[in-house]
Amino acid sequence: AAGRETRLRETRGTSLVDPTRAWLHWQVTPLNWSAPVQVRALLRTSACNTRLTRTRAYEGRHLDVEPAATDEGVAVLARTTDGTRCVRVESRLQCAGASVDAAESDPTALVQQQTLGAQAGRAFDIGLQVRELAAGEAPAAAAPAGHAALAAAQREAWHTLWQHAHIEAPGGDALARGCRLC
Repeated sequence: AAGRETRLRETRGTSLVDPTRAWLHWQVTPLNWSAPVQVRALLRTSACNTRLTRTRAYEGRHLDVEPAATDEGVAVLARTTDGTRCVRVESRLQCAGASVDAAESDPTALVQQQTLGAQAGRAFDIGLQVRELAAGEAPAAAAPAGHAALAAAQREAWHTLWQHAHIEAPGGDALARGCRLC
């Protein structure tokens, strides 16, 4: 609506601790408005690569995508049809005070939907995680670590790394600290 101001803070990462994991996290804060907000996470369960010449032998189906067990949110497993790769994609809406709505019936996607009463100055979070599974590795049914735990592990890993490395930069310690990402 006109005149509504919203702050969006986005954090993306690939894990130094677990190189098979990546995440995306949004923190949304309504600045000057309060109203009901509907948040939807949708993961496609149909995948086709019809435009790539090298995948034409797969008749556009290079991936087998299926729903995956999860304690929270929605998740899919995507396996290459030749079985060489498997990726778990999980979306978890983390909206404090939100009610979980009935998911839409969609044969091509998993949908998680929540409605919350957004309040001016009060943030809510939305997160997405991706993890590549090793060949033959079974996906865990339990929900993966949340954004705060992933970020804390990442900070600790960088801190440990920089205990054994050193950067000198013209301009002093402030510039060197910025280069070290901690």
